[in-house]
Amino acid sequence: MSTTTPQEERDRIKTQDHEEEEDPYDARIRRSGCAAEHTALQDCHYETKDWRKCTAQMAAFRVCWQRHQALLSSSSEDNARLK
Repeated sequence: MSTTTPQEERDRIKTQDHEEEEDPYDARIRRSGCAAEHTALQDCHYETKDWRKCTAQMAAFRVCWQRHQALLSSSSEDNARLK
């Protein structure tokens, strides 16, 4: 019996249709700089089938996402002051 890792499964799905555009959700995660944290969270859920067992990964993703949002917010405020 062949088993695949979560990353291999994602890669397989992505290569099924090369002409398909990137999912907006995935693009937003990638641009945030939190892709590694998101992947760790997804892998945990895939392996455990229970979000409650992934609290450390959720916390890491949340911290990263909040940091990204803070940077966006401060960048927007800086741009507004320059106008």
